[in-house]
Formats: sequence, structure tokens, C-alpha cells
Amino acid sequence: GSRCDRVWSASYDRGARVWTLPDATDGAVRDQSSERASTSAAPKCLRGHGDYVVEACWASDACFGEVVITACADGKVRVWSIESDECVAEVDVRTDGVGAATCVDAYSALEAPTQVSDECVVVSARMDGSIRFFHVRTGMCALVLLGHLGAVTSIATPDALPANLNSAETHTRVSYGTRGGTIGCFDLHAQEDGTSVAITHLMHRETRAEADLEGCTSIKFISHLAHTLASSSEDGTVRIWDVQRGR
Repeated sequence: GSRCDRVWSASYDRGARVWTLPDATDGAVRDQSSERASTSAAPKCLRGHGDYVVEACWASDACFGEVVITACADGKVRVWSIESDECVAEVDVRTDGVGAATCVDAYSALEAPTQVSDECVVVSARMDGSIRFFHVRTGMCALVLLGHLGAVTSIATPDALPANLNSAETHTRVSYGTRGGTIGCFDLHAQEDGTSVAITHLMHRETRAEADLEGCTSIKFISHLAHTLASSSEDGTVRIWDVQRGR
């Protein structure tokens, strides 16, 4: 995953890395025969997981600053400070010690039409098909989405979506892909009372039944208002989806 001039990578070596890419402008004026022209800065190594790291994502938090969030097969999600390379928070997504994490993403919720929350929310999926939302600093689980019969292999959230200016309600969207080939998207509306969430299943497509597709390997929102999704599959295809129409 990339952000500006940096790229993260997750590995089966139980670590993740943050790479800083060479400046393209500087590279153009350097002597191409120089060793420095082909050498980028050493990556930052994020180590401490007890098993292989399945995925990572970028996020920002008022307390921790810019962070990388990693999900591990040991059921732990860790939050790493980009500035210090240290683990600043840890969330155990397991239930009674069971439930390996399969993927992770994060978003900042809107508390009001013009106000952004100072705390990001971690969204993690498990082998049991559940999708869970955690507050990054407290580690408390705020919401659980159930119903999948197999592992959720990829999830994605957009940046915080704008609220209705005439209402205190706010919302975000969460897309998912599964090992069985299902692709879908939830719309989550936080109600005015602050204690309940209305959930709308905007899209749910059993792609395997239509074209005998393999499991989804990755899914991402590719529009600002989260109206369009891109998905990749083990069958070698990439597909673009209209979330509103489910096609």
C-alpha cells in the first residue's frame, strides 16, 4: 500500500516494512552512474508479531499521529508510529483466544458535518467470516458484522464520508470480499443518539454462482464518495463495480 512517497509491505517473515521511495526529481539530475542514484533509504522494520503479517494500512490519529496498522495471523492488530517505529497500541481481535485476523483497514468517523473525530477506527476481519470495529486507543470492540459462511479475505473503507448537512447522522461504508467469491458493501449510519448504528447491505454479489469465479484477493474503493469498487480474484480477473446498482 502506498502513500505519497512511501510504501508499506507485509510479509510471512513476521514483520512489516515502510519504504521511502527515491525522489524522482532528484534522481533525474543525479549522475546515473553514481551508486547513490540507485540507492534508496533503508526501510523501517516493524517487528513484534508472533506469526505472519497478513495486511497493513495507513491511518492518522490525533494522539499517535501518522501510523501503520498491521494485522497478524496470531489474532493481534498492532498500531505503529511512523515517527518512532514503535508499537503504540495493540488490539486482540480474537474471541476467547480464537480467531486469526485475515485483513485490516482503518477510517476516521465524522462526529458532525464539519468535525472529524480525533480517533481512527480499526476494521478487521477474521477467518470465521466476521468483521469487527475497534477503537484504536482503547481496543474496545464497537461493532460486529456477522453472516459470512467463510473467511473474509479483504475489506476496505473510504475516507470519512460527508454527512447530511441537515442531520446529525453520519455514515461510512465498508466493502468486503470473501474466500468463496462473494463481494459486497455495507453502509453504516450512526444515529443521533450516539448509541446505535443503522446498517444497510447496499451490495451483495455471489460472483461464483454467476461465472464460477474464485475467491476475492483484494478490494478497494476507487471513488471519493465510495460509489465504485475494484476487486481482484484468484481467477486472474480485476472487476470494477457500481456499488449503488450492484453491477
